[in-house]
Amino acid sequence: MADSDLEDDLYRVDREERHRQSVIAASWAGLSMITGMVLVAAAMLGSKSEAIYLMDKVVRFDTAGPFGEDLDGAHQVLTTLMLVRILLFVGLAVVVTSLIGITASTGKHKCLAATYGSCSLACAGVMLVLAMQVLQRKWVVEPMVDRQVDHICNASIYLQLGPWTRCVSGWRRH
Repeated sequence: MADSDLEDDLYRVDREERHRQSVIAASWAGLSMITGMVLVAAAMLGSKSEAIYLMDKVVRFDTAGPFGEDLDGAHQVLTTLMLVRILLFVGLAVVVTSLIGITASTGKHKCLAATYGSCSLACAGVMLVLAMQVLQRKWVVEPMVDRQVDHICNASIYLQLGPWTRCVSGWRRH
């Protein structure tokens, strides 16, 4: 009789441990889903952002001329707006993958858990690469905008615009 009590206690402890692990896994998948939803919302707002549109125009104007046709293959360039739209789809993939993870954590679905793990890793890698691309574009555009502002604020070039531009030194800090 002592053996059956010991087995019952071990079974209860094992079941409680599995339940605790399941709750932790479901919590992480839920947090991942919330993160995916925030990413989707940010990407949707970014896809309508005039600043991103302007950043792409500045780069195109600076590198390919005013009509953007001076470079061969300029139409094949991956623009910042395209990166933001890719982030939108990655955010949707994170939300769907998180639903798979929540489903996997509620039962003994090892295949779903493996799918969730591998898809989450892939989405994280894609988001990291895309985020680095967006940061790189910001670093490229900032000096171009500085040059253009310095050019416009040069009173000897634009005599008529001088008093209206309200140029200040260190314009980025204001």
